[in-house]
Amino acid sequence: MLEKFRVPDLSKAIMFLFALWFLLSIASYQLVVKDRNNRFDFYPRWIGSRSLLQGESPYSYEVTKKIQTGMFDRELGANEDQQKFAYMAIIAFQLIPFWLLPFPLAVSTWMGLQLTLLLCLPIGVWKLIGWKPSLFAFTFLVFFSIVIFRYPINSYLIGQFIPFCLASLVFSSCLLFYLYPGFFTYHLNQ
Repeated sequence: MLEKFRVPDLSKAIMFLFALWFLLSIASYQLVVKDRNNRFDFYPRWIGSRSLLQGESPYSYEVTKKIQTGMFDRELGANEDQQKFAYMAIIAFQLIPFWLLPFPLAVSTWMGLQLTLLLCLPIGVWKLIGWKPSLFAFTFLVFFSIVIFRYPINSYLIGQFIPFCLASLVFSSCLLFYLYPGFFTYHLNQ
């Protein structure tokens, strides 16, 4: 049976997470962002969301052209990936603090958040399933699942949204489990 999810001392945990996020954001800027200019998956969302907040359609040709010239210093040909804003417009309001920042700061902060989430997600999942690994097992699994398995580190390096989506699912599952502990037990036994 799954145990009820216990909430740790949140003030220390939150302070640690913000410090980790801050340090990883600085490291992201120094190691990745400075040399890549605007060539991140984050850039079309950043331009599209900023355009929406200024009253423009993020799906317009003008916004696509702005994205292309910002990323590649030219308009892309018809046979190339157009790098359009191809996302639901509600993202502009869900992540508004990132769109208000200058791009290098926004993408560095976003990348720091993604790496923080990738490092912390196993803890949330393990809490859900009631597993308490040793420090060695924890370090081994986190290192191999994030660094050796290339997809998580690639999603971090190009500023994708996959870690954020996964973190949202894990967080909501933890919250549901904490608020309604019988929910998972009931549905797992069916």
